[in-house]
Amino acid sequence: MIITSSINASTESTNKPDMTGKSILENPGDDGKIIYALTCSVCHGEDGAGATWGKASFNPPPVNFALKDKADDLGRVQMIHSVTHGRPGTAMTAFSSQLNKTEIEAVVDYIRNTFMVDSSTATSSDDTQPVIADSTVGMAVLHNQSKESDSLQQATDATLFNQPISATLIGNAQAGQAIYLQSCTACHGIDGKGDGPRAYFIYPRPRDFQHAASKARFNRPILFEAIKQGVLGREMPAWDKVLNDQQIADLTEYVFQTFIRPEAKEVE
Repeated sequence: MIITSSINASTESTNKPDMTGKSILENPGDDGKIIYALTCSVCHGEDGAGATWGKASFNPPPVNFALKDKADDLGRVQMIHSVTHGRPGTAMTAFSSQLNKTEIEAVVDYIRNTFMVDSSTATSSDDTQPVIADSTVGMAVLHNQSKESDSLQQATDATLFNQPISATLIGNAQAGQAIYLQSCTACHGIDGKGDGPRAYFIYPRPRDFQHAASKARFNRPILFEAIKQGVLGREMPAWDKVLNDQQIADLTEYVFQTFIRPEAKEVE
């Protein structure tokens, strides 16, 4: 009897369908609540505020959606991009192999409508103080008054990746290489993977330019602005205090051609 049961159990397990690359839902659809319960709640918690074990185990911890304003902190496009491609330097993995586009949009909309703060609906007579979103600003060097905006997070299509920095500013990758090796490798590493010698003392970790999410996001204009203005909430300084616009353009071109789009040629 024991042998028979073992054989039956083994047969049942081998008959289970291979779901690799398919939707994790028995009945794929657009029910964001179900998708959240199956894929997100284990880390982000049932209330969107972060599961206790996730807060204690991950560095950085899962995002606390209850402290995020959907107008100012996390845009819809940014969130869809993060769920699709993952977030480099965090435990947030890419779900593009498990959820289709409709399902990703559904779970993002569920999170935004269920857990997040919406300051855009507040009236001037409302005495309630705005919720201050949790962030890593206390552990980072801040350089300007604008937070890492949706424009920095948006996935850009092939057309946008062909855009020059501006109509009058063209970078030289060879000149930019010298600047990168002198000023950027300590944090971003020689190969742009965010693993330089200082990286392990920085929180959040420096950007990994070779991560799929970075390759899907950063075109020349976005890279140029991030380098020039710095990134709020990260130890990315504003290099316009050290480099002129042409040098920043050269550095931008080197990062773009070497890590983001190795097949790209300099814009003429």
